[in-house]
Amino acid sequence: MKEFIVKHQKYLNYFAVILGIAAFILVWEITSIIVNEPYVFPTFSTTLVNTFDVLGNQDIYISILYSLGISLGSILISTIIAIVVGTISGLFKFIEKFLSPFVTFFKIIPTACIVILLIIFSKDLISYFLIVFLIVFPIIYEAVVKGFNSIDSNIILSLRVEGLYKPRSIIKVMFPMVSSHLNGALASAIGIGIKVEIMSEILVGSDSIHGLGYLIYLVRNVTFNYVDLYSYIILIAVIFLIIDLIIYFLKKIKIN
Repeated sequence: MKEFIVKHQKYLNYFAVILGIAAFILVWEITSIIVNEPYVFPTFSTTLVNTFDVLGNQDIYISILYSLGISLGSILISTIIAIVVGTISGLFKFIEKFLSPFVTFFKIIPTACIVILLIIFSKDLISYFLIVFLIVFPIIYEAVVKGFNSIDSNIILSLRVEGLYKPRSIIKVMFPMVSSHLNGALASAIGIGIKVEIMSEILVGSDSIHGLGYLIYLVRNVTFNYVDLYSYIILIAVIFLIIDLIIYFLKKIKIN
């Protein structure tokens, strides 16, 4: 039996995922029947049919592009800034200690508080960037600093002979060691960044940004069509699945 499991582990994993999805759908259907409020908690089949209807409207694709464009653009800019600042902090302990109160503050402040403050001051594009930045920056920054701190002291000593702060030493020697810490953090940052951006759209409710979050905002405050709400949730879940698959295959390519 053990030999069979080891030999077919890959297929058993696929089967487990399929079984999990089937169980999730079953729980959804049973819960919908128990609640017995089709306009508040529709069945999975009803939601799926409505999702295809939603996909028939070209505006949904514009909303998806809005949300992905803002979130991924913000994540990219935040990541670049975090890598640059994290590299400086990794090389200079004084800078790391100086920035530690700011990074700690970014980590502990509730996201909802940040959104509320930005709603008060601004509802334009910069507010969405700042929200994503305050979430993504600490994740990437700490991963970079941790990567630099984990470099073997003997390697640091040998690099000091050739020039520790030379671009060649940083890019060719140290950064490949840091990248192992950065990869996992970046995958987490992308997922969290997109979630936070969509949540920001829901809370801000600005009609200047017609993303997926704004559509959910309209359901909550204007249309009250909760079947659409569940369809949007399914679409967001599919988007996350696609992004996870892209990240997975990119890692595979890098390893090979």
